Amino acid sequence: MRNKDITALILSLKQDKEPFMVCIDGPDFPGKTEFIGRLSLPSDEYQVVNFKDFFTTELFSRRTDIKQIGASFNWTRLRDEILIPLKNSETATYNKVNSKTKKIHTTHKIHPKGLIFIEGTYTNRIELRSYYDFKIFISADTETRLGRRFKTGFKRINNCRLSDENLIEDKYFISEHKPLENSDIVINASSDDFNENTMPVYFSNKYKIQ
Repeated sequence: MRNKDITALILSLKQDKEPFMVCIDGPDFPGKTEFIGRLSLPSDEYQVVNFKDFFTTELFSRRTDIKQIGASFNWTRLRDEILIPLKNSETATYNKVNSKTKKIHTTHKIHPKGLIFIEGTYTNRIELRSYYDFKIFISADTETRLGRRFKTGFKRINNCRLSDENLIEDKYFISEHKPLENSDIVINASSDDFNENTMPVYFSNKYKIQ
């Protein structure tokens, strides 16, 4: 499916709806942020909220306890500060959390207009799903994700592999929250066809794939 076809699909569904919220979920480093850039939308037509701005101030060093899965992501803050106000056509104000210091450092506003991308791992969880107008899941194999992580500046990952905590979280989230079954389209970013012009949509729950 060509990138411009995905853009056209989103815009055709949006029409005059203000705002139109698009969830982009997927594991770490499959290409979620890159995906938004490939849609080639004018910068004044969309806003982006990244889940990294909603890290908790105290991250767990290990999250093998199933009750702690996803605990580093403060999804209730995302719901209360972003999704509920925007759904009510109100401007959303939130504090960004520095992913390195885990401290709040800047305040931002998201206005209830145009396309709003909610991007990040675990954003299509059960508790948040009803707030979105369109949901995308981007998947990639471990080797592809590892390669992209190196490119972003992470030189070492547990002896050159994704961490056990990440893999446990991914497996639990997919089995319990079922983001693939509850996404409008699922993109395979491991494919050689994932390039500047094409995004390989390998299934859609609602739309015809060409």
